[in-house]
Amino acid sequence: MTEKWKLAQATLAGVFPAESWKKPKAFTFDSNEKVSIAKCSPVFHRLGADPTFGNKHIVASGSEAVYAEIAVLNLLRKDGFDGVWTDGFRNKFWKSQTEECSLSDLPRHARDCYERIAEANDGNLDGRWDLLAWKNETLIFVECKRKDSMTPSEVRWLRAALNAGFGPELFVICKWRPQ
Repeated sequence: MTEKWKLAQATLAGVFPAESWKKPKAFTFDSNEKVSIAKCSPVFHRLGADPTFGNKHIVASGSEAVYAEIAVLNLLRKDGFDGVWTDGFRNKFWKSQTEECSLSDLPRHARDCYERIAEANDGNLDGRWDLLAWKNETLIFVECKRKDSMTPSEVRWLRAALNAGFGPELFVICKWRPQ
């Protein structure tokens, strides 16, 4: 049987080059259930940091200077996806570095999925993954990392998503590297 994480890799084959895919991240939950999540490691040119946002990294995305989350979202868009950055720090959704939106602006299927996971997480939005992207009816959740590892609340969000009926093939950890 094919590992489900490979389905995420196949879905995003046009987004991230083959050499950027890494060994999947394994999670073991309380029930001893083991889940593997696809992991990629794209390279971005680091331009600096934003002192107004906890020194968040700024990278090049085409001719734009953006946060890494927006750079990954831009890569997804080049492959026909649309999506938002679910900024947990400011508790906002962003279509781009400067264009904010609300949950009600999302397509119904994306909004419904997001709300189902939040409900399965006892209504808690802490730990929500950075990107929610869609292409037609296909959804993907991406957690962007530089050096840090998954937080307990991000792991709880993943577990809530799995409990809400979303498969591990819908999740990708994007641990970007600076150039």
